[in-house]
Amino acid sequence: MDCDEVLEQLSDFLDDESRDELCRAIKAHLADCHNCRVEVDSVQKTIVLYRADRQIATPPAVSARLRELLELAYREARMDAPAE
Repeated sequence: MDCDEVLEQLSDFLDDESRDELCRAIKAHLADCHNCRVEVDSVQKTIVLYRADRQIATPPAVSARLRELLELAYREARMDAPAE
């Protein structure tokens, strides 16, 4: 099993819907692949936070930077849009 296959099956794996054989193959891959372990861990943490249904405060600097990036992307998209 390679990284792409793990990512394709990740949802079923995390939802415990994968077959035993597939689950063993993914676990074996995760034992040897740091990048996939990080990805699985990130997705698992995201699921836990989502299910907790609580608000998490975003640091002001992060919010400001995100706003800047969104505004930049918006301006670039408007410049790339065909004229009406």
